[in-house]
Amino acid sequence: MVLIDKGNLYSCRQKGCDAMKRILMFIFCFIVFFQLQANAEFWADTWINAGYYETNAENPNFRSVIERSELRFGYQPGEDFTATPYIVLYNVYGQDANYWNNNLAYGVGLRLKPFTSFDSKYIFLDWITGVKLYSEILALAFLKDQETATANKVKTNDFRIGLDVWHEWNLQNADPDLFWAEMWSNLSYRNTNFYDEINFNKFQTYVGYFQLKVGRHIFNGLKPYAALYVNKSGADAVWLNNILYGIGLRIEPYTDKKDFPPLLQKFKMFVEILSVSWFGETERPKSDFRFGIEFTQGR
Repeated sequence: MVLIDKGNLYSCRQKGCDAMKRILMFIFCFIVFFQLQANAEFWADTWINAGYYETNAENPNFRSVIERSELRFGYQPGEDFTATPYIVLYNVYGQDANYWNNNLAYGVGLRLKPFTSFDSKYIFLDWITGVKLYSEILALAFLKDQETATANKVKTNDFRIGLDVWHEWNLQNADPDLFWAEMWSNLSYRNTNFYDEINFNKFQTYVGYFQLKVGRHIFNGLKPYAALYVNKSGADAVWLNNILYGIGLRIEPYTDKKDFPPLLQKFKMFVEILSVSWFGETERPKSDFRFGIEFTQGR
């Protein structure tokens, strides 16, 4: 005879309901924010990525789907008002049960774009106009594995200050005879980075990300490319100190559909084969294979 612990069953159901509520809240906010963006005084930056990861540079047997997304929604009363407040959501949700792949960070921020009037004579300096200085106050909610997170004393608040830049070359109104490129970089000081006290006495250091893709236009939105991802931190956490590099192929079927919503125009399907190098000795995977979809707007 199989005995069922009704208390544990209720607890699991309750946690599942709580996680679903948070996901539905994220979707609701996403829809509302983009409806409000029609008002010129509001702006939204979005990045959504969902894909299959062979190792995720984490585990050789990872083989799971992960969804990651970022949403910032802010208010800017006029063009001369350069410091804008905003709310922010960072979401990650995966098939695995680990809390670090299943959580939602949310909070408020303040953003400043000091170089919007910068006029570059050189194409490789065009990205300067997109530099954003920002600060954020964040809280963290767990979507899975809250017991382990609590046992590890994972911090559920963070303060960050830094800079962020996103730029793309030859992807809008593209010239098919020229290379295209896109770059994202973020450098910030983080008070906790939601670290766990079991493995870290404190965090209070920098985290830096740099991503670069360079490729060619083939036909019908087909774009092969070389990819580089650099992650570096003052903390000795191995997952924050590595380089991924390799090749990829993306399809952007709606790039030229001007009657489509901007978010769909930036819809991408991609596949990547990557090697992984680590700053320091580690038994972590040395490669990754991934494929999925991605949306970006205003990032």
